[in-house]
Order: sequence, then C-alpha cells, then structure tokens
Amino acid sequence: MAEPKKHHYRPELYLKGFSTKGSKKSKQVHVFDKSTNKMFRTSITNLCTKSYFFSSRVEHSLAERIERQVEPILTGLRNEKTLASISPQNFSFLIKWIAWLFIAHPLNKDLLNSILQKHLGIPSLKFTKSTLEQFFFDTHKKILPYFFRRGWVLYFSNEKSFVTSDRTISLAGKTLWGPVGLENAQFIFFPISPHLLLAGGLGNGEGFASKPQKSTKTIIDQANMTAHIKAERFVISQSGKGLLCYLIDKPALPEVTLENQMIKIVMR
Repeated sequence: MAEPKKHHYRPELYLKGFSTKGSKKSKQVHVFDKSTNKMFRTSITNLCTKSYFFSSRVEHSLAERIERQVEPILTGLRNEKTLASISPQNFSFLIKWIAWLFIAHPLNKDLLNSILQKHLGIPSLKFTKSTLEQFFFDTHKKILPYFFRRGWVLYFSNEKSFVTSDRTISLAGKTLWGPVGLENAQFIFFPISPHLLLAGGLGNGEGFASKPQKSTKTIIDQANMTAHIKAERFVISQSGKGLLCYLIDKPALPEVTLENQMIKIVMR
C-alpha cells in the first residue's frame, strides 16, 4: 500500500472540535488566511497538511499510540467541561501531547533544519527525515518541564468565543508584541473548542485546577488576539462571526526571534 502523501500536522481529531456538525467528510471550519486576507470555509481534511511531513513510521505511531489515546481525553473535556473528568495520568499525557503540538510544526522543522546547518555545523547533505524527526523528539523532551511547571486552568464560555490557528499552541507575554518564550510566557494557550480554553499560567504553582473558571472578556480577547498574531497562516473558527474582529495590522514577531528561542532550547 502506498504511503499517504498528505500528513496533518494539526490532527483532525483536534480540528473537529471547531467544526460544524455532520459526517467526517462534511465537517467544516471557517478559516481566515493571513496571506491573502480572505475568509473561506473548508473541510478539516484539507486543512493544516504538509506533504510527507513525517515518515510513515512516525505518522503511524502518532495515529495508533498517541492520537488514539488523546481523542477520548479531548472528547471527555469537551463533553464534561471540567478537568475533574480526567485522571492525573491522562492530564499528564495531554500536556505531553500539547508540548508535541508546539514543537511538531513545519515552521519549527525549517528552524531546526537551519540550526543543524548554521549552529551545529552539520552539512545539509547529511540531513534525512529521520535526523530531523529525532531532533523533534529530543527537543520535545527538553521543553516538557516548561509545560509541567505551570498551573493549568480550564476556562469556559457559554458563547462560541474561542478561535484556534495552524499554530494551535500560542504563547502570550505581558504585551502583545514583546519577545516571549516558554520560560517567560505569561500564559500558554491551548483552545480546545469554541467554548473551552486550557491556559497554563506562570507563577500559579504546578498541576491543574479541577474546577473550571468562567472566561472573562479579557481572557477571551487575549487568547484570540494571540491566536491571530501567532498563526503562521490560518486562523480557524467554528463560526465566521467575529473571526475578523481581532485582526491587527502590526506584523507578528520576526522569525529571528523564533529562531533564537529554538536555538536556546536545542543547545541546552
């Protein structure tokens, strides 16, 4: 059997939490494309894909060993709307998966490729897909403490308030435009659905609060604005209403800032 060409770097099991109801083939989301300034609807099957992003071995492992375990955790949170619905072991697994989503992105793959050449002196001729994938795995292990040292809170909104993006995990600093990294981000935002946002706060202890908190307008605005700013290209929502209200003309952080953050992690 031929290897599937199209790999989702944002899994469909995640994207469907922001889709309209219907069969798998008809599940659609509203998307704003930052590169064209246009909004459209599309199937989650067509969104956030990259040709041969992973090797067939890693793609199969992610689907069978990781996503199969993550899906019921996300489903439980979306249905119950409380972290009390999952065990500490499942919460730990969820945080590891969130850290994986943060690092396993095409933009980070390009940055790792650059770091291998410029800072570690590895000739590009020696690059293989397995070399870069191993750096993904190694870097994932290095960033896990940044995620586990936070206090996580589940925010809920009765309205369809939250959006997500092709970056999914976004870091929010004290200001929208200042440099921010895993070590100093005020929040790590992970939108779970239009109604739910998981936020890891700095200085709030470690672990998670089992009781959810009602979202304030400040949290909603900060999460959605950060999603727009940090998105590489696509901002994603269940509804087109309000999708454009967080657009800001000022460009996002320069890529050199992202590269410096990655260098700091990889060279640890």
